[in-house]
This record gives sequence, C-alpha cells and structure tokens, in this order.
Amino acid sequence: MQHEATYKSGWNKFFLKGCKEMEVWHNESNNLLKVKGSLPYYWQKHNFTFGRESFQGSINDISSRLKVNLWEAELSRFEYGSIIEVQAKPEELIRHHIKIKGMQTRSINPDAKIFEGIIQSLKLYDAGRNMKNKLDKAIRSLLSNDYGYDQGKHYLKIENHYKKPYKALNSGIRILVNDLLIPDFYEKCKADLLSQYRNIMKTESILIPKDKKSLSAGNIILLAFKETESLFNINAEERINSMLKAIPEEILNQNDKKARKRQIREMLKKISDPGEGIRAGNGYDLYSILEAKLMLEN
Repeated sequence: MQHEATYKSGWNKFFLKGCKEMEVWHNESNNLLKVKGSLPYYWQKHNFTFGRESFQGSINDISSRLKVNLWEAELSRFEYGSIIEVQAKPEELIRHHIKIKGMQTRSINPDAKIFEGIIQSLKLYDAGRNMKNKLDKAIRSLLSNDYGYDQGKHYLKIENHYKKPYKALNSGIRILVNDLLIPDFYEKCKADLLSQYRNIMKTESILIPKDKKSLSAGNIILLAFKETESLFNINAEERINSMLKAIPEEILNQNDKKARKRQIREMLKKISDPGEGIRAGNGYDLYSILEAKLMLEN
C-alpha cells in the first residue's frame, strides 16, 4: 500500500492499488480499519455490470492483501443501482423527474440529479456519458464484446445511496458485508430501489409540434406550463383565464380580454392538437424498464 498521510487523531491513510485505488484507513490505538471506494472500479475498472462473482472476488482479494476478514466488517455506507437502456437522451428524461416528498432535489449538472434524504438518497445520471468520460477505448471495446454495450445507445443509471443502511434496510440492526450475499437481503435492495424510484414525481409526457410556426416563444412557455399540470393538479387554461380576469379594466377592457382569450385558445389548440407531434422523451416514467432489468439481475 501507498502511505498518504498521518493525522493527529491517530488515523493513517493509505491507498491500496487495483484497477482503481481504494482508500484504507488504519487507527492502531483504536484497533480500527476502514476501507472506502468503488469495488467495481477497483476490481474491473468499470461499473457497467458487477455481479455476485465479481463482488466476492473483490472482497476476497482485499481481505487477502490486508490480512483481515472483510466479510465480517460492518457496512457503514453502500450504493445499489442498475444501468438501464433508454430511448431518449438521459438529460431529457432526468429533467422530467422533479422531486420526492421529504427529500431535497439537487441537480449536479443537466445529466445528473440527486434526491437527498437523511438516511438515503436516490441518484439518476447519464451512465453512457459517464463511461465515455471515465473509460478508455480498450475497456469500452471489452464491454461491447462481452456485455453488449453500444456506444450509440443511451444508458441511464438509477441508484440508491445508503448513508445509514442499517436504518434504511435492517430496522436499525447493523449490517455486515456478508449480508449482501443473502438472497433475501438482495431482494430487499431491489424492492427498495423500485419503491424509491416510484416515489419520484414526474411530469407527464407531452407532444411537441413538428412545425416551426407552432413553436413561437409564447407556445413554448405554454408547453412548459401544460407539462406541470399533473404535478400540481391544476388546469393551465383555467389559471390563464383567472389571471386575465384579475387584470383591471382600465388596463384591458372587456373587448381586449375577449381578444386575448381568442389568442390564448388558438395557442393552446396548437399545442393540444399538434398533428404528428413528437412525443417528448418517449415517456418519462422508467419504472417498467427498471423492473424488467432488475428481474434479470442476480
């Protein structure tokens, strides 16, 4: 191992070399050892897939090198997620995942969003872009040959980040690394990922008109407004008419208001009946895709 630093608290920080380094923290006076990092990247240099066999291999390897039994270590944090293939750009899909009640929504960038909770968080991000940025050409070729990765397709990752897994998944009882191999516990992780994803409030899919004339600046604003109807249980046209009615007659008289109503109805008609419109995002709820993918994983 490579020694990185010694701290007054008694902790020593090391790096354990693999395909990617793992952090190893040792406190001799407290007889404590902590291992932190990404097992998939340490073991195989990517996280496109990481099955039970690879997980066992990585833990056994680190245990052997450190001469400790990590299977009996307490699991203080971990992530569980899945990469799914999607038809639309992940950035577009993520934008329409709005919030989870009781959690704080954070957009890291246009193609990544976190719903932050106290004991766990849910993260969505563009896995395809992540792989293109992090993995070299040789690894991507390996993924194409062995796992069906296609650089031309869109991939999105949905993952739970467990800050206090013993509270989120085990009724306050501590979790050992070995517990991750128990089938019932693994199924619990799957069910929790589906449950957390279902809790996300999403905008309904809308149709975008194909012709340029129907996409004036005003119509684009109306499209955005219409898109939020289902989120807040409102009727866009009623809200607009209510606003129009509230404008004093010395600013807009009755004839002016009637004219504005006609214009608004025409604008709404263009976005409500767009002919052969393009369905934005091809639907935003990915639950069925995620469920199907999790059924294949073991």
